[in-house]
Amino acid sequence: MELLVALFTPNRKIRRFSYSFITYLGFADTIGAPLNTQSQRSSARPTGHTRRLPMPLPMPTFLSSPRARLRTVLLGGALLAGSWTSHAGAADYRFVTEQFAPFSYETQGKAAGPMTEVVESLCAAMKKSCEIQVLPWRRALDMAESGEVSGIFSMLRSPEREAKFFITQPIVRSAYSFVAPANAGWSYSGPASVKDRSIAVYGPSGTSAVAERIIKEAGGGEIQMEVANDALLKKLSVGRFSDKTVGFINRDVGQDIIAKQGITGLAFVGDGAQILYGIGLSRKSVTQADADAFDAALATLKASGTIKAILTRHNLQTAE
Repeated sequence: MELLVALFTPNRKIRRFSYSFITYLGFADTIGAPLNTQSQRSSARPTGHTRRLPMPLPMPTFLSSPRARLRTVLLGGALLAGSWTSHAGAADYRFVTEQFAPFSYETQGKAAGPMTEVVESLCAAMKKSCEIQVLPWRRALDMAESGEVSGIFSMLRSPEREAKFFITQPIVRSAYSFVAPANAGWSYSGPASVKDRSIAVYGPSGTSAVAERIIKEAGGGEIQMEVANDALLKKLSVGRFSDKTVGFINRDVGQDIIAKQGITGLAFVGDGAQILYGIGLSRKSVTQADADAFDAALATLKASGTIKAILTRHNLQTAE
């Protein structure tokens, strides 16, 4: 019975596994029907109205008797049901984030970083239990948009995002900044200053979208997409780009990469846009009342100085 219940769990991996398990044991067409053994196949007499069934997989030794098969089904069902229960009921809220140092990252298999600490402080203030998992951004975003988890961070406010998320008041301030060789003799002073430049930027991403907007306002220049921020900075540092190429990156992310990887010879030469990060709460799994409660708790933590203390400890700026 537990195995059948697992077919309807919200967790897609458990659903797929349980269906595959049932199918393998011969229960997909008629739950509880005898397995199609070799002896049954050989004694069957096909008729004009009989559908030829596909050859099943060989029966493993440990499933050779009806009692063994029943025991395996019950054990598998119990394990799946247990996984589902602990997965769905272990926490009041489940959050996902990405490897996005210095804002969020994974340390020894656990989520860490200032934004993680902020979320944990919010949950403690609300007396709610919360789980946080670090995943690739696209997978994390898909889970949050579908309502498989409660929320995601860090998130910028935009009409597209607000259609799918309640976005909290801003928590941390950063900037999309230009970076160039220290001896380049160039600095950003507005869109016109990049008219004859090539902008190297990680993308497609929110950062590259801002760079494209600046190029459009400048009426000239070009975008050069890079596969990763660290690769961009390393290539810029060793002169792999032309003299007219400058980098564009989240300033705090860039400073963190430069410090951790020992990249030298670069300087930040102007901010292209100020950005504010908050927490996105999925409209498919969180109510307006829940979102209001998060914002109220966040306002209280801001007023008490808790948020500022967390961000200052990590050399980040508050949104205010």
